Amino acid sequence: MHHHASLLSALALALAAASGQAALVTDAFRYNGSYTPTSASPPAGQSTWSYGTAALAVVPNNPAAGIALFADSRTDARIQMNHLYGDAAFIAAPAAYEWEYAITFKVNSFVSTGQPFLVGVRDEGGNGKAVIFSMSVSAGNSLYFTNAAGNGDLGLDKLYSGTTILNDGLFHTIRIVKQEIGGVMKVTGSVDGTQTFQANYSTFQDDSGMTNGFGFFGSTPSMYNLQIDDLYFGAPVPEPAGLALAGLGLAALLRRRGARSPSPSRLP
Repeated sequence: MHHHASLLSALALALAAASGQAALVTDAFRYNGSYTPTSASPPAGQSTWSYGTAALAVVPNNPAAGIALFADSRTDARIQMNHLYGDAAFIAAPAAYEWEYAITFKVNSFVSTGQPFLVGVRDEGGNGKAVIFSMSVSAGNSLYFTNAAGNGDLGLDKLYSGTTILNDGLFHTIRIVKQEIGGVMKVTGSVDGTQTFQANYSTFQDDSGMTNGFGFFGSTPSMYNLQIDDLYFGAPVPEPAGLALAGLGLAALLRRRGARSPSPSRLP
């Protein structure tokens, strides 16, 4: 299966190169909070993930169906749930590929200092970049990214810093999209459907010591307790805003048609 996907990816890359466009990753990986991530038989449409630590405490369907409890603060162990992306064509030329990483989570609690967890692509492998963001409690509950001027998980530029903090007891969706825009590969970040960040892909740094892969990474033991509703890595998904605009267009069309219809007072 992976060999077949690799051939598809290589073909996609060749076609993209011929057309002057970026290629899309050909595999998709998901976790919806309803099962143990390491299960060899995940539900349809879901993936088998790896644990980075033995004392991991991910409790599926807790506190509700389809939501997983990530209880780092309870186990005193760094929670790391990740997946490798082993496509040979992608690893050989990661800069040419477009992808999306998205995660929906709610923070129950975490300590008052430090960087409790990181989300994103830990490393693309080969000559690719580390496109990963760190929750920073001490910096206004913002998400920072690792850039060429940074060191470790805390960079200089914010993905998110607003009046609504991320540990407000509500679910938030973080989307990180690597996509070619105007002939330049960009990384665009959004929080709950609103774009909050964009930078050139070349800004991000490569860390040869990191492992090719993506997922959820705890930075320090006993730092946080949160719930994850969904995690996705794959080809970029069209923005929900596009669907909303389509809906608005349909609504406008219906209004126009309604305006041409006789009003009830004029009906015989």
